[in-house]
Amino acid sequence: MIHYTKAKQVWVFGMKDRITGKCLFQAVENRKAKTLLPIIQKHILPKSTIYSDCWKAYNLISSLPEHYKHFTVNHSKEFIDKRTGCNTNSIESIWLKCKARIRGINGVY
Repeated sequence: MIHYTKAKQVWVFGMKDRITGKCLFQAVENRKAKTLLPIIQKHILPKSTIYSDCWKAYNLISSLPEHYKHFTVNHSKEFIDKRTGCNTNSIESIWLKCKARIRGINGVY
């Protein structure tokens, strides 16, 4: 008989530089703006363009003092915003590979 216990859920916030290909992943306690925005400010240069989905925590990115350009794609409607070309395919691809790798080691929900 196999007994499974529910593992503690861990949220990981990820970013990828589309020019250099460098990635950053950071475990976070929650997905709230007050948690994620300081990470963005620490690791993304001012005036950079940020592409994200429409997660509510990202709503304040455009109002940050670093003057980021922020484009979003609504995944409930489309995977690429036809108007702006915004998509999150690059980071989503990396997540898929990371989860597959971790799942093979420990299991991931």
